[in-house]
Amino acid sequence: MNCRKFIEILSALVLISGVSSNTQSEDGKAKENHPVCRSQQCIQRGKLLKEFIDGDKDPCGDFFSYACGGWIKTHEKKQQPYDVFQYVRSGFTEDMAEILAQTGPSDTTSSVTLKAAKLYKACMEWPKPYKSQTQAASDYKDVLKIGLGPILSYFVARGATEVNKHVIKIFMLSIMNAATKERVKAAVKFMNEKITDDDAETISTKLEEFERKLLQIRIGVLRSDRRPQAMTTTFGKLEKEAPDFPLLEVLNKDFKKADVTLTNDDNVEIFTADMYKKTVEFLKESDATTLHNYLGFYILLGLADFAFTDFLNPVLNVKPPRKEKCVSFVYNGLKEVATYMYAKRNVPLEAKNEVEDIFDKLRNAFLDALENSTPWLSEKTRSEAKNKVNKLTAKIGYPNWLMNLTHVEEIYKEMEEFPHGSTFMQMMQTATEYKDKMMMKKLRLPYEKDKDWMFSPSTVTAFYNPSLNELVYPVGGLRAPFYSHGLPKSLNFGAIGAVMAHEITHSITGKGITYNSDGNQITWWDASDTATYRKKVDCFIQKYKVIVDEKANMSLDGTKTVDENIADSVGLEMAYNAYNKLLGVECNKPASELQGLNDLWGRQLFFASYAWVWCDVSNEAHTRMKITSPYIPHSPNKYRVNVPTSNFEAFAQAFHCTNSENSRPKKSGRCEMF
Repeated sequence: MNCRKFIEILSALVLISGVSSNTQSEDGKAKENHPVCRSQQCIQRGKLLKEFIDGDKDPCGDFFSYACGGWIKTHEKKQQPYDVFQYVRSGFTEDMAEILAQTGPSDTTSSVTLKAAKLYKACMEWPKPYKSQTQAASDYKDVLKIGLGPILSYFVARGATEVNKHVIKIFMLSIMNAATKERVKAAVKFMNEKITDDDAETISTKLEEFERKLLQIRIGVLRSDRRPQAMTTTFGKLEKEAPDFPLLEVLNKDFKKADVTLTNDDNVEIFTADMYKKTVEFLKESDATTLHNYLGFYILLGLADFAFTDFLNPVLNVKPPRKEKCVSFVYNGLKEVATYMYAKRNVPLEAKNEVEDIFDKLRNAFLDALENSTPWLSEKTRSEAKNKVNKLTAKIGYPNWLMNLTHVEEIYKEMEEFPHGSTFMQMMQTATEYKDKMMMKKLRLPYEKDKDWMFSPSTVTAFYNPSLNELVYPVGGLRAPFYSHGLPKSLNFGAIGAVMAHEITHSITGKGITYNSDGNQITWWDASDTATYRKKVDCFIQKYKVIVDEKANMSLDGTKTVDENIADSVGLEMAYNAYNKLLGVECNKPASELQGLNDLWGRQLFFASYAWVWCDVSNEAHTRMKITSPYIPHSPNKYRVNVPTSNFEAFAQAFHCTNSENSRPKKSGRCEMF
């Protein structure tokens, strides 16, 4: 398409979508026309983002403070740390809660959506005032049926070595240091009013000590290996190593519900083998009564979590039911149904398709960079990298079939109905038993990548799975300021585009180098490229190591965070390249402004959108923890904004930064990967 034809089409679109032109620049001088988007979506987004900016700050000196200063002032009184991800998660919960609360027989004939609504409403109305302790004890038995395991938990998922099969994955010691003497005493008194104070004291002392020793096992194993790995073995081999622990027998009692029988030859992945052995050794030497009481105590904590009983609230410090908790319970039991209900209202297929189109354009930007901007790569590595990016799949929001309610109904057709008058506990038991049964049935079925989707109310940002060569963006994150349908491209490419590009970067750098395009653990980089790659990595390490955070009064750890720092800079650049190509710069096409936010336009909006994703308020203690913790691979959010933008010439041009300013270091001081 030639330049003139492109502009003619653009002009027609501008008239249709409610966009007008503005001829006044931010410094008051005449400039090329910038269309102003006046649609309802643009007005809402402009109003929201105006609250983010602190116009008194210099974008060239401290872009994070400029882009996020207003938002920080608004939210600084919240419990810290608090960031945009929590803000987005809260908005998602509010929307989901409203949908569930408003759904009734007059709104739908769907049995599964009514089930989800009933479960939510029963949760919000719980607990009914107890008439007696006998009734509370009855609920205790219901929780026992749901099953809670602080010592050993498991689920069925794709195997790490047999990638076309499902395996059982076992996790040890999901304990939470809850067995304090005061709590245990309260729990004991609650369950047995006749117990003496001396007996309650003895039990509470033993349980507190029991949990302390379990925590020592977990901490000891994790400290001995900063990245403990799962081990693939068989039940038979595990039994030989720990013959006194009837693992196969225990699991077969559960799997019997799904008509699945486990054998000694079945594979199992355990996290970690060392923790398993040490836990079994400890349990073998432990008092059986103490173990029984400990498991009972955690079941009682589960009762508090589910039931919020008046008896337990004061001593167990359990908060009353909240929307977040009840939405989480619905997702736990009816995840496909809840996602369907949310997506139908908030993320229609055309929105999902737009994000998928952004992903495709990002993929092309990476392919262009690998082909044209990486002379240092050998042809072998370049070819493998392009192949991996080409084969990378993206799961955005939800599968297309989810919008077919008949298909969703089919998934739950064998689930029992909630009888009239069912309590929340009984509903949760029905939903949990069915969910677990479906999970266990997968064990004997082949793994199908297209059917394996994550539905979660708590995950609101993208992640890259190297063993599948797959990018996942959950539906909860498809909302402002990450993404909104119908906005100028600058906003979505700068926010969700840069986030996805960050994850694509992980596929061909860092850990991604050790997984090939099919997700197999094979290093595919040619050895001849290693030295140059290490030099480029070292540039990023040194760039962050010299930064001293004033709040924490300490230097950043450029080594610990290097993979994420590289992904931040490369992701920003690739998202910008994709956006720039879309603009058709050869035509000098004008970029858009937002109604109500006339200080920024086009490429400035792109970079501001990138920054808005990382706005946060953080106190000194949390900043220190983020810098020092070996389990947090990211730099503090301020530097996730300021360093990548200062590392990019296009940012300096967009905001007219001079060479002497922080946001425009000399080219020799910049770090580049591709």
